[in-house]
Amino acid sequence: LVLASIIIYHLIGKEISGMVSDEFVSAFLAELVFAILAFISVMLLKQKELFHSDPALLKSGWKSAGLLIFIIIAFGVMGLVQLLDVKITPLQWAMFIAQIILVGFAEEVLFRGLLQRAFHRFFGEDSMANVYKTIVCSGIIFGLVHLVNMDRGNPMLASVLQAGVNCFAGMYYCAIFFRTGKNIKYLIFLHAMYDYVGMVFNGRLRGD
Repeated sequence: LVLASIIIYHLIGKEISGMVSDEFVSAFLAELVFAILAFISVMLLKQKELFHSDPALLKSGWKSAGLLIFIIIAFGVMGLVQLLDVKITPLQWAMFIAQIILVGFAEEVLFRGLLQRAFHRFFGEDSMANVYKTIVCSGIIFGLVHLVNMDRGNPMLASVLQAGVNCFAGMYYCAIFFRTGKNIKYLIFLHAMYDYVGMVFNGRLRGD
């Protein structure tokens, strides 16, 4: 279901971008489809408990996510100057914010919520060694999936580098997921914030 969701999302996203000229609208629609596919996967697999969380475990989560939070803050501060040159409408702002929330939801639900938990059950939940195996396998798949960006016109080298970075990022997300008692809501928030400041810092709102 995870792989099927990725493939369907990619194909539909290409069709939407070809039909809709406004990149904010097309990106929002594509991520909306992705989020719906992720939610359908949860329902089909009867994994609704994924959205239940233990607030008491968030304290360890904040500590575990320290490096990611630092990166988010650093990108956010450096990206402030980029916002001075942004000239988009309030509607485009709303779609941009919705887009990053939707992609954070979809990727975390599919890769941490479903795939990582499936690996953990497959390897066994009885040892730290199996936790490490789960983190590595889930992270590698998360990174490799980003190679589909080559089919969207991105240069091969850039796509490969992005996939490599996302392998390690995926492992880090997996570790945080375990440390927070598999609290998916926390990861969705962090993922969305990281994407937001990263896209602003890279000039995506200026069309760079």
